Amino acid sequence: MSAPLILVVENNRSDQQVFNHLLDKYDYRPQIVSSAEAALEVVKQTRFAVILLSLNLPDMDGYTCAKAIKEIDLELTSQTPIIGIADQAPDEEQSKAVGIHLNDYLVKPISPEALRKILLRHAYEPRRPNLKTLIPLSIEDATIPPSFED
Repeated sequence: MSAPLILVVENNRSDQQVFNHLLDKYDYRPQIVSSAEAALEVVKQTRFAVILLSLNLPDMDGYTCAKAIKEIDLELTSQTPIIGIADQAPDEEQSKAVGIHLNDYLVKPISPEALRKILLRHAYEPRRPNLKTLIPLSIEDATIPPSFED
């Protein structure tokens, strides 16, 4: 059985590398795009276990993108969990959107343990190795390997 596919919608190259590294450590296959427009195109063609969506994209705000993804999901009769990636904790208005368009959110900088818990909550598959059995990553595991650094 192949590893579940996770869409990462993030325009920051460093954050893309962090997600790529951590998702690989947790035995997921990341597909990374840099814009909302690219995300909307790929969701029409591919099913994902989870979508990690930056809320600060240059071409469209993340809440609008999440709403558009939910509309595509309705057409495809799927319900992909969308996890917002925020630079800071959402304010009251944004918190309402979390319940409507987003299933959950993470705040940068992303902690490996917070990501593990989100994946456990939204991408758990009983027939696959369980994220609960993974030992939380150490700080050394959370650092980007030298090959990823610019």
